[in-house]
Amino acid sequence: MKQYEMYKAALADVKKPCAFIDVEALYDNMKAITNKARGKNIRIASKSIRSVAVLRDILAYSPTFQGVMCFTGEEALYLHDQGIDDLLIAYPIWEESILRSICPRVSSGALITVMVDSVAHLNRLEKIAREEGGHLLVCL
Repeated sequence: MKQYEMYKAALADVKKPCAFIDVEALYDNMKAITNKARGKNIRIASKSIRSVAVLRDILAYSPTFQGVMCFTGEEALYLHDQGIDDLLIAYPIWEESILRSICPRVSSGALITVMVDSVAHLNRLEKIAREEGGHLLVCL
């Protein structure tokens, strides 16, 4: 409760809604997670961190933090445009234009993995990749 009161007072004159970050707490959390990981890689969920700058800071903090789990293909394309790689899209994408945008990036070396949940989806991805003359990375 003491921290809440501190944040409340610090933001009293700031127009809401607003975003703020307790950088000390962020670094304490990164250190704790790195220690608890014991050599395992941790993928950051972008739905919890909606700032490219903060995602970059976390990924740069330690090699323990590897990649980002995105929630849409559009978000993965945006993050890739911002220089973030090793992106896993959490939900299957059916929209052809997004898949066609991802395919050449993957074929050029980007790590953008799409989720699949059916044979029909695999067939669609294979068709699109073939038509694009490239490939897609998938996670079952």
